[in-house]
Amino acid sequence: MPIPVSELQKINPSSIIELFTLTLDSTLHGSTDVQRFHAGTNDLNNTDLVWQGNTYQKFPCEATGFQFDGSSGSIPRPTFTISNILGTITALFATVNAVTANNDLNGAKFTRIRTLARYLDAANFTGGTNPFGTPDTTQELPQEIYFIDRKVVENFEIVQFELASELDLINLQLPKRVATRDIFPGIGTFFKSMTWQQDAFVHAEQEAPRESCGLLINYQNEDKYIPCKNLALHNDLQFLLDPLDWADTEDKYGKIHAVIHSHPIGTEHPSEADIISCKRSNKTWYIIGLKTKRWFKFKPTDKIETL
Repeated sequence: MPIPVSELQKINPSSIIELFTLTLDSTLHGSTDVQRFHAGTNDLNNTDLVWQGNTYQKFPCEATGFQFDGSSGSIPRPTFTISNILGTITALFATVNAVTANNDLNGAKFTRIRTLARYLDAANFTGGTNPFGTPDTTQELPQEIYFIDRKVVENFEIVQFELASELDLINLQLPKRVATRDIFPGIGTFFKSMTWQQDAFVHAEQEAPRESCGLLINYQNEDKYIPCKNLALHNDLQFLLDPLDWADTEDKYGKIHAVIHSHPIGTEHPSEADIISCKRSNKTWYIIGLKTKRWFKFKPTDKIETL
């Protein structure tokens, strides 16, 4: 069950809790054991965490690179870095490599789980009461599932893995027949790279009938559209931009110049909710009207009449 939109839209929502599971494969690793971790980066995470009746061990770890970059068309290949100071991961390698030589956990299933502190099991808190809200183990963001594709680094301090989606068909080239100037002389004579507006419009078409959303940044003196996830419960009528996508974009590119979303039905004119949200964000907004194929640009200081 997804987290209610009203909770994520609060000015001060409770902390986002990030949990990780690593599930072994019986054929590759000789067992189906599940390892559960959390990084312990929030103030309340001073020990192991319980979620849905499972205990997640507090362990120094970090997962990055989940953001989808629509300009390249490639599926994200995140990295998962975990402490190896106690030799824990090296010992796990020795166990699985005895089943499949030099496997190093390749093919293990990696799951990223996110929820809010207000929904954590009461068992996590002194006195058996969650001070942030009412526990509800059904409330979490959509799980993100990847598989370990390769070991990148292993030393006495850390082990780092590169993750891949099950749909990530690396080294597969499409179309398999490549057209060259020998058979089509016009190739290369009229090519023009897509602008950020085109990237945003393509994203809007791909997401329809859901509302698309994304951010406009400037990278290496070039405006660039960054597609983001829409977490709204009724995403065909509204959008809720994933706050982690916003944070990842700021971390990677710095200043965010504008917020962009689509109206799959109706016109490109902003709704009253759009106008209010624009003022709260203090950013320029663009709306794409899919049916009208027009854009509407407005700023927090603009006076706009709603339809």
